[in-house]
Amino acid sequence: MARQRLAADRMRLTVESALGDYLDEGESYDEQCSAQLEATSRAIEHLTAAHEKSAAAARAAVTAERQEIGRTVASLGLPTEGVATELDAAILDANGLLNPKLSLLRERRDWPRWAPPEADVRAWEREFAAAVAPDFLGFRFTPGMLFGAPLQWWSSRRPRRTPHEGLDFHLFARRRAGSDEPEEEVCTIPPGTCVRSIRPGVVAAVFADFVASTVLVRHDDVVREGRVLHTVWGHVTAAVAAGDELRARQMIGAIAPSRTAAPAHLHLSAAWIPAGATADVGGWEQLLAVAKFGCPTVVDDGSVLGSKAGANGQELRAWEAARGTRVHGGFCETVN
Repeated sequence: MARQRLAADRMRLTVESALGDYLDEGESYDEQCSAQLEATSRAIEHLTAAHEKSAAAARAAVTAERQEIGRTVASLGLPTEGVATELDAAILDANGLLNPKLSLLRERRDWPRWAPPEADVRAWEREFAAAVAPDFLGFRFTPGMLFGAPLQWWSSRRPRRTPHEGLDFHLFARRRAGSDEPEEEVCTIPPGTCVRSIRPGVVAAVFADFVASTVLVRHDDVVREGRVLHTVWGHVTAAVAAGDELRARQMIGAIAPSRTAAPAHLHLSAAWIPAGATADVGGWEQLLAVAKFGCPTVVDDGSVLGSKAGANGQELRAWEAARGTRVHGGFCETVN
């Protein structure tokens, strides 16, 4: 409130100074001048009171939101460490000392805790979509492409060695050409599509995978429970090398053509690794040994093709039941 009181005081001094200049010119301090000063003072007091009331309401709303988030987190049995601190920091950053003219930041309850920051991911998705096609309607996934999926989505749909550590971007929808109806057709994302960083970071490693290369990018400014966020970009033709510093949305590489049974696609993971533990990561085996994986974004059910009641859905539900977790629209807290 100090900022708002300072503004009110400055306004009062400005008015009084202007009236003082008027009096200095020799005019009498008549009733009209006195009434003007009194009315201005009342207006300033009402304005200050309104700011105080707005700020109090903002603080109450923040407290209620924080309590509701705490209840939701507790009911899900998720860790509560750092939730209040992160929410406080986000609110202060967005609202600038609870300026009542700015809307309150609401923490999304459906955004995975172990994903990169939502604003970064959404901005990246928009830019990646623009690179895919000008008439882009949305990404599309089959169940095997989702985070935590137990089966491959290509060829014979064999079981994966570990539940899927990320999302596979291979399909997208666009409006059907020549159709007057709002129909969509599903297409594949072509090899060569540019892939850019989600946020600033440093390339921690580049190593071979079963299609092409994987780029591991470390984001030192995002830390959860002692683990540093790393984004993992799989099956790309890398345009960077270990040690390179990246800006947000800087080019990392391009989706690589595939000579295997798996079609060309981008694999994206959010890997959380203890600080300093990436020095020995030279491949996926070492990465799996040190990383805690989270779903990199939220996938709406409407973006998932096919019925989850089919064979793949039954396999997925059996895997979920055995582990006491649930993959819903591509969201699962972690896979290890």
